[in-house]
Amino acid sequence: MLALETAIRNAGETAYGVFANHGRWMVWNTVLALIPLGLALRLFRVGVVRGVRWWLGVAVFIAFLPNAPYVLSDVIHFFDDVRASRGNHDLRVAFVIVPIYVAFMVIGFGSYVVSLDRVRQFVTRIASARSATIAVVVLHALSSVGVFLGRFWRFNSWDIVTAPDSLANRLDDLMHRWPIAMTGLTFVSLVVLTSLADLLIDGVRYRRRGGFAA
Repeated sequence: MLALETAIRNAGETAYGVFANHGRWMVWNTVLALIPLGLALRLFRVGVVRGVRWWLGVAVFIAFLPNAPYVLSDVIHFFDDVRASRGNHDLRVAFVIVPIYVAFMVIGFGSYVVSLDRVRQFVTRIASARSATIAVVVLHALSSVGVFLGRFWRFNSWDIVTAPDSLANRLDDLMHRWPIAMTGLTFVSLVVLTSLADLLIDGVRYRRRGGFAA
């Protein structure tokens, strides 16, 4: 009984430590990651009128979309928390730190996956499946650049409006070896992870339609 109480207390202390150190930016990054999802649900739906306001909404969607996969780069903080964990190290990592970060990343990256799925369905409906694939690939590429700009150069989505000169001055640097390597790696990661998530979603949809019946 004493051991259980100690384990619970240690788990609580570890969770409190994670939220005390990272809670503010985790909540903020989660909100930013959910913005493109909200926009996607609003913009890419049946019967929407594609006027000036719609195109402005699409521009905002594209600007904020990188915030969703950006949460994956926050894994660096996970490793810091693992190294800082003391006492029952394995238990704290497995039952406190890992669940917190998994939930955080699932919400953020899930927003990205669902947003792109909405884009794919919408473009397929108004154009073609090939156009939808091209649109998704372009969004992957733009998101890869956005993640790099945010993680390494600390730009935000709204800097397109609030600090366009600073952003424009750094764009030429994207052609250097390091930015190309990192954006390329991010692009491949997004394509692979999104494809895996799509397979999972398609499997769930198929099962709900009565597939995999015994």
